[in-house]
Amino acid sequence: MKFLEKEYFELEVGEDIYTGNMIQLSKKQIEAIEKMGNKALLPKIEKAIRKSRKIERKIEIKEKLNDWESVEKLQDELSKHEELVDTLTIEIDKINQDDLYKKRLELSLVSDEKREIMELGKKYSYENVLNTILLDIKERKAKN
Repeated sequence: MKFLEKEYFELEVGEDIYTGNMIQLSKKQIEAIEKMGNKALLPKIEKAIRKSRKIERKIEIKEKLNDWESVEKLQDELSKHEELVDTLTIEIDKINQDDLYKKRLELSLVSDEKREIMELGKKYSYENVLNTILLDIKERKAKN
């Protein structure tokens, strides 16, 4: 796995440009993948749910005051937030973490062994293979 430490290159992903050796790039990719994954969407869902609950409380108050015009407006606003929660939940379901690890593994590998390593990923999960490679790098670095 020496190629990971020696190989220096530039990788363009959308508007982001990653430069460095494979170890540095791996750290940047981990951050990018976490932004793409479930962790990034959860705070948005939580915020939409909190906002929905707040609106529900306002609706209860307005109903007690017989302010039906405000109740109607608040119910429209509530349905928008509930739709947002549903949309974000669907997005989370679409994101398959192993697909993200597969992409990261594909981006990281520049050796002749790439095809064989990808086959191992298919068999044992891309996350496990990637973590094994990163652990191997860490151990080799610690020995040096």
